[in-house]
Amino acid sequence: MYLVPKISEIRTRRLDAGLSQHTFTVASRASDRFLPKVPIREGDQVVFSYKDKSAPEKVLFGGPVLDIDKAASGNSITYTALDLLFYINGSDISHVFDDTPEAITAWVCSHLGVPFGSAAPTGVRVYMPCLGKRAYEAIMAAYTAASRQNGKKYMPLMRDVNKVCVIEKGALCGAVLEGGYNLTEASYKTSLQNMVNRVVVTNKEGGQVAWQRKYPGLTPWRSCPSRTGCCWTQPRGSF
Repeated sequence: MYLVPKISEIRTRRLDAGLSQHTFTVASRASDRFLPKVPIREGDQVVFSYKDKSAPEKVLFGGPVLDIDKAASGNSITYTALDLLFYINGSDISHVFDDTPEAITAWVCSHLGVPFGSAAPTGVRVYMPCLGKRAYEAIMAAYTAASRQNGKKYMPLMRDVNKVCVIEKGALCGAVLEGGYNLTEASYKTSLQNMVNRVVVTNKEGGQVAWQRKYPGLTPWRSCPSRTGCCWTQPRGSF
């Protein structure tokens, strides 16, 4: 593990299948003898944490470096790391399961050598043949089967840097977004560009049959709902 100097940019984003991607840029110049050199290579584990004077250290992200990008004329190196759900999502398994989703999750992590944290208990036993399926699909298929019985929703995430967990959606995950700490930007937008407030119904000759204003839940129609008439929409300002 290295103490990385002079990080000029950090970006974190959530990908499909619960993956968290962390991209950071480090100043690098071979001719500058005063600039520390950090030999980060593909596969090295990186951990980002935050600590202030009044609170204990908080881990923000942990995972292996998978991509390294450097231009010959540039003075920086960009690294991309993913958390360990990358291995869960990218590994195939073949096994016939007959157990609870929480036990299946623990088996998958043990089989792949990925640290297991905890899995939301369901108490629902699932019979599920998984032949040549992604490990992530096996875990979520088991929880989907349990969800049909108890009506709850579940999602995977990483805790304690490198432990795979499954939680019930709506449960607190322990992450708090704070300005100046781990929230660097927020934006809000509203738009009326796709609003429709009038529908005109025509017959097959193009004659107007009826029209409706302020129809609840109205969306633009692109096809005819019947063989005898066609529908088209007019946005605000066109009549």
